[in-house]
Amino acid sequence: MAEKRRKSSAEATGGSHIGLRLLRLSEKLPLPVTRKIGALLGLLFYAVNRKRRNIARTNIALCFPELGERARRRILIDSYKAYGQGIMDLSYLWWGSDEKFHRMLEFEGLEHVQPLLDENAPIIYVTSHKPGTDFGGVGISTLNPAISMMKPVKDPEINRLLIKGRTRFGGRMVMRDQGLRPVIQSMRREKRAFYYIPDEDFGAEETVFAPFFGIQRATLPTLGRLAKITRATVVPAFAHITPTGYKVIFDKPLTQLPGPTAEDDAARLNAVVESDIRRAPDQYLWTLKWFKTRPEGERDFYRE
Repeated sequence: MAEKRRKSSAEATGGSHIGLRLLRLSEKLPLPVTRKIGALLGLLFYAVNRKRRNIARTNIALCFPELGERARRRILIDSYKAYGQGIMDLSYLWWGSDEKFHRMLEFEGLEHVQPLLDENAPIIYVTSHKPGTDFGGVGISTLNPAISMMKPVKDPEINRLLIKGRTRFGGRMVMRDQGLRPVIQSMRREKRAFYYIPDEDFGAEETVFAPFFGIQRATLPTLGRLAKITRATVVPAFAHITPTGYKVIFDKPLTQLPGPTAEDDAARLNAVVESDIRRAPDQYLWTLKWFKTRPEGERDFYRE
């Protein structure tokens, strides 16, 4: 049995390294070509992983009950295409030139953040899980070097490349199990911005319940407290795939943080993420169990 597991792991690692070699070759291709390949790759993921497909279908149905089945299916299919395109675009982030990266990047709403940049003021950029999240973080580091958090992946080579890509232009990564202390220290001592991705379900012990698309969602309550500790302005920042690359959209800074309660801060966070999702519902990562933790007595949405 142990030998079987080792063999399976070796096969998976070998397969991922073949994929990395193909991905590296794709960096030489024009963006319109890799986008078509990425869309096909996303459709392949859609076809082969029934579990994730059902999770995504459930999430979209919960968040958009007003839409018909055909419209929700279109969001589902297009979200898989965007996911595949985001994976293909990692080749430009990992191996592409700085010139190519800058050509692919544009900003919208810079007027919301430029005064803060001019004053070298502390900033927390709050974002969410999207195909363009990596590009958004690296793009923000071209304005002022940012720090962010990640959960390491099992494959050491992919982990190395993720860190390599995310730390371009002076960015820095800390592992999630290190907690927020190194982030706070870096913001204070190195004047880094924090690129914060807090929209996962971290379980009942670390979260509070707050509405998200009208449904109670287990949400991290730390945004307001973190803004107070670091004296930072919170700026929503979301990276969207465009035909020519990525657009990082900055929304108006959030005011009155922290709020009266942790639940209020969690609700503000969810409202910001929801507002961006409604801009482009196909550009959210629907395959995660966003509503996994339920209030006592509520049913499991994902039970087969």
